[in-house]
Amino acid sequence: MSANEWRTRLKATGRSETDLAQRINKSKSALSRIMTGERKDLRASEVEAIELALSEFEGKTQRPPGLIPLLGYAAAGGGDRIAWSFDRPLDWVEAPPMRDSATEVIAIRVAGDSMEPRLFSGETIYVGLNIAPARGGDAVIEFRDGSAVVKSYQGSRQGHVFAHQYNPDDELRYDATKVRALHAVLWRR
Repeated sequence: MSANEWRTRLKATGRSETDLAQRINKSKSALSRIMTGERKDLRASEVEAIELALSEFEGKTQRPPGLIPLLGYAAAGGGDRIAWSFDRPLDWVEAPPMRDSATEVIAIRVAGDSMEPRLFSGETIYVGLNIAPARGGDAVIEFRDGSAVVKSYQGSRQGHVFAHQYNPDDELRYDATKVRALHAVLWRR
């Protein structure tokens, strides 16, 4: 969706850019650059946050109090990638304990066994969007094609993002130009 379409939708709701900026935890000036089309390098999480906020303003989507979106299933297996949809949560789940309200958090259910014994198939993980993972920490690696994988983040260097999986034990290398964002796994349930 274009910035012009967002402005039209926002105007139709009777809400202001200030309302939208507050809802997505952006400054008014940062949102203004997005809404004028000046900023073209938007992350998927930013686009989805704007879409979700506009849907809420339009009355199409209501975020239940104290719940966060369960966006899809993340396949933890080898070459398996998943596609997730920020604007159509599969469900709403309880927010993790001690959640920082400034951090946008989503939930994903792990599928597959490549991260066992660290993460298990069916386990729910809570992901801090655009929170950089620590080296050796669990992470969701989001690709520019809209897919993602759950792996142990090992670092970025020489144009690659390095990760590790446990089953089978393997070091993985992803071309950094194909990676959109890294998101830290903050909690698991």
